[in-house]
Amino acid sequence: MKGLYATKKLQNHNLYKELKDNLQKYYQLSLQKESKQKNYLASKPIINLSTGEVFKIDYEFEKEHTKYYKVIEQKIATIEHIAKSLGYTSVFMTFTLPSKFHPFKSIQKGNNRLCVGVNDNFDFSTLSEAIEEGYQHLNHIVRTFYKRVKNYVGGEYLYIKVFEAHTTTIPHCHYLIFFRPEHFKDVKKTFNKVALDFKLLQTDFETARFRDGINHSTRYIMKYLTKDLKNGSDYFLIRSLDGWKRQHKIRVITTSQLSLSMYLYKKIYYSLPVEIKECIERTIKEQKIPYYLYFQRNSYIKKRLTKIEKNETTSKSSYIGDSEAEFEITIKSNRIRAPDNKPIYKITFLEIKHLEAIIYRSNNYLIIENGE
Repeated sequence: MKGLYATKKLQNHNLYKELKDNLQKYYQLSLQKESKQKNYLASKPIINLSTGEVFKIDYEFEKEHTKYYKVIEQKIATIEHIAKSLGYTSVFMTFTLPSKFHPFKSIQKGNNRLCVGVNDNFDFSTLSEAIEEGYQHLNHIVRTFYKRVKNYVGGEYLYIKVFEAHTTTIPHCHYLIFFRPEHFKDVKKTFNKVALDFKLLQTDFETARFRDGINHSTRYIMKYLTKDLKNGSDYFLIRSLDGWKRQHKIRVITTSQLSLSMYLYKKIYYSLPVEIKECIERTIKEQKIPYYLYFQRNSYIKKRLTKIEKNETTSKSSYIGDSEAEFEITIKSNRIRAPDNKPIYKITFLEIKHLEAIIYRSNNYLIIENGE
């Protein structure tokens, strides 16, 4: 979401005023959410049951924002590395909503787009309605594309999906996919058919080659996610985008599932002693692989899921990886039903070992209620 430019006449229109007001509201919502999180954590001291140490967790938006996107970058790089090892090709696509979702007409002015008037085809009374319906519509388009293309690619398919906001805050979708080269013509034909069926305003379909090392395709998608927090204008846009996704419940990034979840990756990475991390860093530099992939290749995951229903409780165990792996992860979780009958999963125990030494155990910590 870049800076917005509009003619003086358009700046007096209600839709443009709503846009400017919304950006400020999104910014304030981001600040409010951070404040609420900080206050909650400040009121909940935590005790380490092993050492007796009592501490509090501080929440900083800038720090968490940077940390989150570093993890995302690791996961995307891992997906790309796996795709490359399987001999897949990659395609970068963009889905932009039809005209009726866009509030303004614009022209190219230098390196920017200048909004010059209201779009007569705009089919909504407010921008917020257009954003929320547009987000649902884009998800429907991508699901339709996936269902159709699956007839050709089967299970040999990896993806990274990113939602970004136009300057008008109307969403569009970037979609980076990996599949076997022999399916290229069918994938392109499916993409063109979906774009035609849904009357999409603008689309992009380009091959994202692996020519500059394993991170080339990754850079295609990461440039839409990373901004400079130290830059004043970027800072406002990052905050506004944070509020935008919270307000409209937009999931900015979704990827193919890996055998090692982001949750477990973060637990391993932030629990490792410095000296072990330094050894691993030397190895991944030699092998030219991301941290995430190293952990996934060298982890043995033991899962036990307990399903708690009204009439019965059942448990099932599963195992991923080599039992002699460098990392051993034991995870136990419960699945219960919410009032609306949707399943809810809760982790009840997590232990991570590195070469038999415990580096993380979930029940080592206890929240002290009411500061007592």
